[in-house]
Amino acid sequence: MIYDQAELVSIGFEFKEAIMHSADNFNRVIMYLNQIDILHSLREKIWLKRNEINKNNPYGFIYVIGKSEVSKPCLIAIAEELGINRNRLKFCLDYSETQKFPFSSLQYNSNIALVMIGPMPHSTKDKGLYSSTLSKIKNAEGFPPIIRLGFENLKITKTNYKNALVESIKKLLISVNQ
Repeated sequence: MIYDQAELVSIGFEFKEAIMHSADNFNRVIMYLNQIDILHSLREKIWLKRNEINKNNPYGFIYVIGKSEVSKPCLIAIAEELGINRNRLKFCLDYSETQKFPFSSLQYNSNIALVMIGPMPHSTKDKGLYSSTLSKIKNAEGFPPIIRLGFENLKITKTNYKNALVESIKKLLISVNQ
């Protein structure tokens, strides 16, 4: 039997409920799936679905996060010069605001093309067990492409911002307006 999307979501919730009641149930489910010889194909499908979710959306939002000496209007103008619509740009340019920024909202979000990172606190509310927020968003699964602005030290300048956008366009990470 092949289920439609709504049925699959419902089954997924039922499955999750059953598994959440005990680790023993989870182990039984895994053993059963192995016995009926579908565990391997299920793992492959989950892996393919994860990759589908992680696919970059080149027409998505471009986030610029970190303290900037360059004004927001100037950053918008640079992007527009390159053919990027201002409505795709999202900014968090205040150092103290970056500490509260919900970085986990970027994870598994297919509406985001790219995240550009400038100076920000080493530790933020969403860093979890990682040594820093930057380490988390660069290494954890499901985040969009991350670009560090600056060489040794993070810094948002007109030049490195523009260069990062140009390189991202060349690498097809982001697309210009049609």
